[in-house]
Amino acid sequence: LNRIIESSRDLLSRSIAGNIVLQSDLSAQDVRLEADEGALEQVIFNLCLNAADVMPQGGTIRISTRLIDSP
Repeated sequence: LNRIIESSRDLLSRSIAGNIVLQSDLSAQDVRLEADEGALEQVIFNLCLNAADVMPQGGTIRISTRLIDSP
């Protein structure tokens, strides 16, 4: 997951307005999941663009990952 977020960061930064800061707070632990990489990239991209749309005055978009044990 962290690799996908990092590889999408440049495109995301170019796609959002200059008054919006894109931050990432990625887990130091290896965060793995089973998902289609292209679909996951699209979801992250859409969420960031939607967040940017509701911040016309600027702001910060923070993407975080954490490893959580499931029961």
